[in-house]
Amino acid sequence: MQTMRVACGQFEARAVDKDYNLGRMSAQLGEAAAAGCAVIVLPELIVSGYIAAERIPEQAEPVTGPSVRRMQEAAASSGIAVAFGMAEAAPDGRLYDSLVVVDTDGEVAAVYRKLHLFGAETSWASAGGEVPVFELGGATATGWICFDTRFPEQARCAAAGGAELALVPTAWLGPPPEWELALRARAMDNSMFAAGADIVSFADGLRCRGNSMIVGPHGDVLARAEPDSDSVIWADLDPAAIAHQHQRLALLANRHGDPFGAPGSRSAPAPARRAGQRLGNLGRSRPRCHCSPAPAAGAARQPSRRPVRGPRLELGHGRPAGRRNRRGPVEARRNPPMVRMARHL
Repeated sequence: MQTMRVACGQFEARAVDKDYNLGRMSAQLGEAAAAGCAVIVLPELIVSGYIAAERIPEQAEPVTGPSVRRMQEAAASSGIAVAFGMAEAAPDGRLYDSLVVVDTDGEVAAVYRKLHLFGAETSWASAGGEVPVFELGGATATGWICFDTRFPEQARCAAAGGAELALVPTAWLGPPPEWELALRARAMDNSMFAAGADIVSFADGLRCRGNSMIVGPHGDVLARAEPDSDSVIWADLDPAAIAHQHQRLALLANRHGDPFGAPGSRSAPAPARRAGQRLGNLGRSRPRCHCSPAPAAGAARQPSRRPVRGPRLELGHGRPAGRRNRRGPVEARRNPPMVRMARHL
């Protein structure tokens, strides 16, 4: 990862007024570019606004549609990447709550479809099935949307694939402290940066407060927007912070994956990193979750391996079970109610 400046933008979107919303998106993109930012993240469903579920289908459009083209032109002319949320109409007729990432050349770098749908979203959107990891502006990036933030395994899956930066558009309907806690926890758990852009909405039942923030790999808040403001925030991301966190707390290296149904470095090979992968060709499939790759067609399902277990400790002692001591042998297969470590360990 290179040192880079990342921005988040937020504003009160006008319901179904795409022209206005795209104009504000372009303006905030220009503001971030003038500040020297490499990428700006904009909120969930920002193109149409986070509106009532029954109104969204008529606002959905394909990734090849006019809204994405307008942002491609803005990104290319300003020399900045942009990540934003929209209602996507897929070629097969399905609708998705999607994150579109456009690079500095105006090419679509990634499209992520929300995995965890919240509330009324299930009435119009289909759930996605893949976790993306892609190169963007000198960083290995991933993305998720709003409610996905509450599912730690998704961020861990991306981190296992080498992700260093998460781009997170949201329309957070829950308590603001829960948004901050969840985003900071995902960043700290996985030693990554996270840029979360929250929409501003005063609609009845769809109140969102615009609590955008950029978080470091220590879980520290690097930049925070004023609630309900029309604003752009940014922060400088130093890759040394990731290296320091890996050295201080080697969470990925010390994780036992099998008990949780996914590989970890001690009990299974580390997942491959997909550096340099470009997703501009929408006909190609996007990468799946790196910690649970899809089996080849027709391949037999492999049985899961047993977790790797260390030596069992005796009650009150730091010696492996089965050895003798002054209390006599301890059965190696017994599960004691409590294991106490020796003082010298």
